Amino acid sequence: MWRVFNSLLNTGAVLAHSFGKRIIDVKKMQSISVNSAAEVKLISAACGLGLFGLQSPLAMCGRYTLTGYERIPDLFEVDEVRIPPRFNIAPTQSVPAVRLGSQGRRLDFYRWGLVPFWAKDPKIGARMINARSETVESKPAFRAAFTKRRCLILADGYYEWRKLPDGKQPYWFRLTDGGIFAMAGLWETWGGKEGESLHSCTILTTEANGLARSVHDRMPVILPTEFHSHWLDPSASRENLKEMLRSYPAECMEALPVSRRVNNVRNDDPECIAATGEALRSEH
Repeated sequence: MWRVFNSLLNTGAVLAHSFGKRIIDVKKMQSISVNSAAEVKLISAACGLGLFGLQSPLAMCGRYTLTGYERIPDLFEVDEVRIPPRFNIAPTQSVPAVRLGSQGRRLDFYRWGLVPFWAKDPKIGARMINARSETVESKPAFRAAFTKRRCLILADGYYEWRKLPDGKQPYWFRLTDGGIFAMAGLWETWGGKEGESLHSCTILTTEANGLARSVHDRMPVILPTEFHSHWLDPSASRENLKEMLRSYPAECMEALPVSRRVNNVRNDDPECIAATGEALRSEH
């Protein structure tokens, strides 16, 4: 089982240098062979899946996309990056996020599912993929990171499921302009007894806007560009931070019904976001 757990933690981040710039290349997570019922249970819990990869109730936000990287340096003021397109990012996988370092903004990779620095077992991270914005400053797992370790988690869409008589219909929520956006995130570093370290993150959620509410009552906190610097600012007051944790305007978003192929975390290709019907849009 530990073989599978370690595979889930590592997706093969590779660093290289070219023309004096830091270029980051991350390999997609490959299929993992499963040899026991215990390993199936671990993967299912970590990825929010039922048996055979079928969708079970997920926390919001439990799956998202980042299908392009070309504009990331300009939008988020970081070094050049090269990231394979991802159409079905799942918990425990390695995800890109921007934080403030000693030399300014930097893009790093974190395991999705925050492991508090005081945790005895890193498996707790599978239950920490989201943090409710209403209680984040008081929860022991998140309050230190909320004060000192905030980040921008990059995406261009996220999935949510609507209950229908014949099952659950996935919807892909995105901005109407199709652009990359930043979700409010927290990051943490956990150290093991043998000296190993694990960098992990979580996505903050808030009440759904009018559009998202038609599918789910929660949504990720999407930060407008003008909030990015304030969110990363280590001197920002808690009052100002809490003011940023609001629903993104519904009129700037749309939701596309997509194939149930996305229900299986093994599927990570353009077919996951292929529309199967008309988009939902705000009436206002």
